[in-house]
Amino acid sequence: MLYDEYGDQRAMERNYPAMKKWIDHEATFVKDGLMPKDHYGDWCVPPEDPKLIHSVDPTRITNPTLLGSSYYYELLRTMARYARLLEKTRRCRRFRQARRTSEHRLPEALFQARQRHVR
Repeated sequence: MLYDEYGDQRAMERNYPAMKKWIDHEATFVKDGLMPKDHYGDWCVPPEDPKLIHSVDPTRITNPTLLGSSYYYELLRTMARYARLLEKTRRCRRFRQARRTSEHRLPEALFQARQRHVR
């Protein structure tokens, strides 16, 4: 991020409203602190055989709640930091609270993902 390298907050200030709008949109999908949607990410790792890219084998498909919740947690962490740096104290508290809720629920999502593969 430009701020980390140069201490320049202008890009963060300019883009904060759009980032906030995106995370507010994503929050509409959250159920009990977990993000039950999203399958993105699995396509990034090339499989040993190109035919497996669109595999329906459940042992090759990462649980979407685990993916979505992990990514959502990271978004909340990032947005809390940006809000703090931009002195948006109330918003920072809201992001941190949502992150804590997600953090407490993530182990459950991981456990459910593992259970699915054990069966």
